[in-house]
Amino acid sequence: MLENDYQQLALAYLQGQLDSKEQAEVLRLLARDLRFCQILRQEMELHKQLNQLHRRAPSPLKQRVYMRITTDNLSQAVSGKLVDIIMQNTLPSVIWQILQQSQRKVYYSG
Repeated sequence: MLENDYQQLALAYLQGQLDSKEQAEVLRLLARDLRFCQILRQEMELHKQLNQLHRRAPSPLKQRVYMRITTDNLSQAVSGKLVDIIMQNTLPSVIWQILQQSQRKVYYSG
């Protein structure tokens, strides 16, 4: 077996995802293969470390994150809508007035 296969087998074993045939293979490898034992030990350590990291965020932190996400999204949505209104409604009428003034100046000066 390749090392990657050993790692996948060890992880599946720790997660309880193996059928009885695969579990028997793990036991056979534990009895005969030093490299598999090392890999299983490493996976167990990683599994232990990840379980220690897995804890709920404190409620105030969750509220701050939620407010930051919703506020940022809201401000982006509002600013995006405002830019759309300016580009579609206000800007064309302002530019049209400027163009008319420019055309009058060109017509009268010419």
